[in-house]
Amino acid sequence: MGDALLQKTYTVDCLTKKRAANDGTVPQYYVNNDHEAIIPRELFARVQEEMKRRANIRQGMDGKRRVYSSKYALSSSVFCGHCGDMYRRTHWNNHGKKQIVWRCVTRLNAPGVECPARTLSEIQLQNLVLEAINKVPGGKQGAIKVLETNISEVLGNAHIEELEHIKQQIEKQQTLLVKMTAASEDYSKVVDKIYALQREQEEAMAANVNYKAGKEGIQEMIEYLKSQPKRVTAYNEQLVRKLIEKMTVYDDHLDFLFKSGIQIEIKG
Repeated sequence: MGDALLQKTYTVDCLTKKRAANDGTVPQYYVNNDHEAIIPRELFARVQEEMKRRANIRQGMDGKRRVYSSKYALSSSVFCGHCGDMYRRTHWNNHGKKQIVWRCVTRLNAPGVECPARTLSEIQLQNLVLEAINKVPGGKQGAIKVLETNISEVLGNAHIEELEHIKQQIEKQQTLLVKMTAASEDYSKVVDKIYALQREQEEAMAANVNYKAGKEGIQEMIEYLKSQPKRVTAYNEQLVRKLIEKMTVYDDHLDFLFKSGIQIEIKG
């Protein structure tokens, strides 16, 4: 994204030219806009957040981390309302009847662990998804108004000013560090301050990226609603990826969370 961290390594022996990882022996310098960026800063931050999300998918009752999958639109998106674990697509042979179903991973991978989560056939789950999607256009104008209100609320949570303030503080501390290094003064506290500010910067950047992603999700939902005069009659993987954030399966209903922030309950 165009930044550079200088002195990640340092020369241990000038004669042998041996270098070692810098663990704080010499100062490091983080330079913003050091060179031409390969990708936009915002995209870089968004990718880091998505990688973190995928790497930290919640653990099930058996204590094992779940692996993120993007093979199907519903993968890593359907969760159990009883134990909180993910649902997984699997082939099921029930009394000689073969079908593709979605089951709670706890029930699949943790023998002896009691989870009463029900099994859903893939066709049944897809039909419930279609019902949820069609329920949004049902109140099209009202839904659009709610979404536009959500955008105005999201806009009020931008972190642009905070990011600019942190950037100025980092630059100030970096200038001080250079002066103290030249004067052979103890700069350890300044380095600690820079590291702390960089952590604040990362958190503020992540928050700002989340706000922008939320805004884009709402805008996409509004455009979708405006372009859908009729009901969606066929299950579409791309449409599901674009609209739905999470589904939670309960005994008698499913809760749908759309990427726009809209929540819908579907009986079935």
